[in-house]
Amino acid sequence: TITLISLVTFSIFIYKSAFKNGRPTCKNYVINVYLYLALGIGFIALGSLLIDYFTNNFGIVFETSKDKRYTQYYFYSFICFTFVFISIFIMSAFHKSVLTSHIFYVLITTALSGLLMPLIKLEENNNYVDDALLGSAIIFLGMSLVYYLFPNFFNNTYGFIIIGLTIALLVIIIINLINIFILKNKNLASTTNYIVLGLFSLFVSYDTSKINMRSKSCISNKKSPFNPNYPFEALNFVLDLLNIFQSLLIAYRDN
Repeated sequence: TITLISLVTFSIFIYKSAFKNGRPTCKNYVINVYLYLALGIGFIALGSLLIDYFTNNFGIVFETSKDKRYTQYYFYSFICFTFVFISIFIMSAFHKSVLTSHIFYVLITTALSGLLMPLIKLEENNNYVDDALLGSAIIFLGMSLVYYLFPNFFNNTYGFIIIGLTIALLVIIIINLINIFILKNKNLASTTNYIVLGLFSLFVSYDTSKINMRSKSCISNKKSPFNPNYPFEALNFVLDLLNIFQSLLIAYRDN
């Protein structure tokens, strides 16, 4: 009930702030992105509750991953990952459509909850969920503040740094896959987890740079390439926060 009330409240704020005469407006550009971020977090929470409800495991935390009731979360995680992966490409292809962007933003953020469930439903991880949530909020606010303290640095280095961060992330993903299926080295897994945490922390600052630069070139016209698309912008922040939360949760558990 609290989650649904929050979603409705944020939706009202968004409509009042981000729309004028039924069209997205450039006014309050940065604030609007953060409002959509809050809405996305709400849908992740709703998705988590729905999965628990339909699996009849509401409030249950499992002691071992070998429990038959727990293994179903791997299935949901795989389905959600596949759906999110495909949906992001579809959302990118139709990013000029306001309606399509909103529909896929709701679907993607709700489905992202399936990626979290295998982690938070295990007792060894569940004990640190609150710490990871708080840590994620602190890192997000801190790295956002770093941008506002040094905006020129991030704006001027955005082009080549974002490419470097993306390449580094792809390399880490490949290393993790090799480690999971072949090496199975816990120390390597811990090291790459901290690197992922650092990469997505930097992504927060550079994504903040991007929305601030786009706010200056925004033109509220559906035919313009600079027409505001707040769901598309906010999705980057949602993914940043999700990965920061997962990395922190694993780091707390390992320590």
